[in-house]
Amino acid sequence: MRVEHKYLVPNESLSRLRGMIAPFVNTDVHAAAYGERGYTVRSIYFDTPALDFYHHKLAGVKVRKKLRLRGYNGDQESSIVFLEIKRKNVTHIIKNRAPLEYAHLQDLFATGNVERYVLASHDFPRALEDARRFYFHLCRHALRSVALVVYEREAYYSKFDPSLRITFDKCLRSAVYPALDALFKEKEIRHIMPRHFILEVKLSGRFPSWLRSAVGALGLRQQALSKYVIGIDRHGPMRGIAKRPVLAFARPCHL
Repeated sequence: MRVEHKYLVPNESLSRLRGMIAPFVNTDVHAAAYGERGYTVRSIYFDTPALDFYHHKLAGVKVRKKLRLRGYNGDQESSIVFLEIKRKNVTHIIKNRAPLEYAHLQDLFATGNVERYVLASHDFPRALEDARRFYFHLCRHALRSVALVVYEREAYYSKFDPSLRITFDKCLRSAVYPALDALFKEKEIRHIMPRHFILEVKLSGRFPSWLRSAVGALGLRQQALSKYVIGIDRHGPMRGIAKRPVLAFARPCHL
């Protein structure tokens, strides 16, 4: 289990923060493959007709979950995307993740045939189980695709503790009621936090003193930040979602 800490940071502090952590971190190898400043993260979040997951976050429910579809960078015919369930128990995070080709997404959602479309491998030995769990929640709660959230991510790992990961999530933008084929689109997307970025720290061990000093020097406070909630709130009241058709799949679920 990992613990997650989040901070809202003014854009003008970005260079200073980079400099303070530089002696203690290496760039994430996956991020480095896309250039010095990282890669684009794209997520479609699912929720109930009553937006239960959204309201659980606002109410501070200690044990909760989020379901999302996640992809990276630009659209390619063979892009790999992930079905994810992110569970939070107070401050501890557990994630279930199953990869598949984006071209097969609509068929998977329509049929529930995870054995055919999910890419189980050595890196994802529980992919079929995680995909079944995702699809079960999708059907059980009649989930809709509610928000598309996109941002640019810089990612680093500690040189001394491999469990410690630091990310800067910048240029946050979102759209509401996206179709599944909107994951890689920028049309009708709105910049929702132009003056700040989100610093995320994920770790299994102790919070290191060098990072505590950097956070303190910038006067940052740990906050309960949710990109999903921010993405919805910046678009105003979400009216009429219960009357809309189920957006997550075209036909009834097959369990």
